[in-house]
Amino acid sequence: MSTTDTVTKEFISDNEVFADVVNFLIFDGEKVVTPDSLVEMDSTSVAVPYGTDNSGTPVQKERDVVKNVTCKMYSDMVFAIVGIENQTSINYAMPVRNMLYDALTYTGQVEKAGKSYRKEKVKLSGAEFLSHFKKEDKLIPVITLVINFSPDKWEAPVSLYEMIDFKSDILKKFVPDYWINVIEPASLTKEQLKKFTTGFREVMECIVANNI
Repeated sequence: MSTTDTVTKEFISDNEVFADVVNFLIFDGEKVVTPDSLVEMDSTSVAVPYGTDNSGTPVQKERDVVKNVTCKMYSDMVFAIVGIENQTSINYAMPVRNMLYDALTYTGQVEKAGKSYRKEKVKLSGAEFLSHFKKEDKLIPVITLVINFSPDKWEAPVSLYEMIDFKSDILKKFVPDYWINVIEPASLTKEQLKKFTTGFREVMECIVANNI
C-alpha cells in the first residue's frame, strides 16, 4: 500500500470524518449518524481476488474502510453497512469492483445466519435448509461510496450499463444495472461543501485549490 493510500485510509477511518461523509451521502448533510454509532468491521472478511501479480498469483484486494452504521431513528439496530473506497486515481472498472464487494458482504450475512442456526441447532426444512436462510430473514443494506481524492473529474463509468456493449436495448431488461456513489472535489459546489463539518471539507477544498 502506498503512502498516499495509507494516509487517506487513516483519514477516512476516523469516526468523525466517516460519519460526516455518510451524513452527506445519505442525509444531505443532516447530522443523523454520530461518530459513536459506528462500529468498524474487519475488511479482510470481504477480501477478493483482484488481478494478479507478476507471478500470476491472485492478489487479495480488501475494502478500504467498512463500518456498521446505526442512527437515532433506528435505535440500537444496525441500519446499513457502509464501505468507503478511497481512490487517488481513476478506476475504469469501479462498478464491477464495488458490485463484487457488495455481493460478498451480502453473502457474508447469509452465511452468518446459517452459522447461527447451526450453532443454536435450529431445525430448518425444505428450501430454508438448502439456503440456510429463513423466508422471514432480512439482510442489512450495503452501501459503497467512492471518494475521489484526485483533482481530476471522475470520467470513468459510474454504472454497469456504461461498461457493457449492448448490441440491442432488448437485452437491457434482462441485465440489472449497478451504479456507484462518487464524491469528488471537482464536482462539489460551495453549498455542498458547507454541509461537511469536519476536516473533510478542507481536504476537498485543498485538492481543488492545488489544481488551479
